Amino acid sequence: MSRLVDTKIGTYNLVKDGNTSRWLFKCPSCGEMLPLSEAHMQGVEPIDHESRVNPARLCKFQGTREFVPDLLSVIQSRILCGYPPSRPESMPEMMSAYI
Repeated sequence: MSRLVDTKIGTYNLVKDGNTSRWLFKCPSCGEMLPLSEAHMQGVEPIDHESRVNPARLCKFQGTREFVPDLLSVIQSRILCGYPPSRPESMPEMMSAYI
């Protein structure tokens, strides 16, 4: 099962497999789905990765970012406004504000 959360930085994907769940992040520059560890989420470890557009080069979206405040603020605001905190993968982004 997969649930998406759209924020100003990008799109997060919560993937559940049995009893484990993991956050993936869709790079806004190259579109690669990147696994986020706790260190990435806290902004301790850089999210450097190769570009899908120009292989063997680092993507423009790199360095450290604090993903937790971005993700939590969107989830909390959606709940406070009466919307589900995430949308199913099959639902387009523009429709997610209306459910």
